[in-house]
Amino acid sequence: MAEGEPVVQVLVFKIKDLANKKHLFKIDMNAQQFHLTGCCIACPGVANIVVVEGGPRAVKRYKKLMIRRIKWTEEQADEDDDDEDQDEVTAPKLQDHCVLVWEGVVKQRSFKNWKVSHVRNEPEARKLLNDRQADHYWDMLARYRDPRMDI
Repeated sequence: MAEGEPVVQVLVFKIKDLANKKHLFKIDMNAQQFHLTGCCIACPGVANIVVVEGGPRAVKRYKKLMIRRIKWTEEQADEDDDDEDQDEVTAPKLQDHCVLVWEGVVKQRSFKNWKVSHVRNEPEARKLLNDRQADHYWDMLARYRDPRMDI
């Protein structure tokens, strides 16, 4: 890239579970407030992907939000607390987590705006990204292996 050209930074996140509406709201509102482009694709049972594009400062702040500020292990507020008989010893809730899959710089944006989409299966998610010539992000997500799982 030549000097003086605007830099478009990209982050790709994999989120295990987006069932908590509070998390989805934070993802959506902060992307809008930072004037980021990209998408959040919620595909229950398969994978959830967040792709954001923007300037260095906004992307840095969004990354901090996703990695540090959102408490991915917090319970949903509307869950029933009446199930007292299910007080068995359970492992810490590790299934709700967010992982940075890729971070880099691209020449031009793939997305014109920010959008949250809910899809039923992987082909629908891939089609949404393919329409923006960004299906390689889904391929990255599919090939990604969390180093914490190897421990």
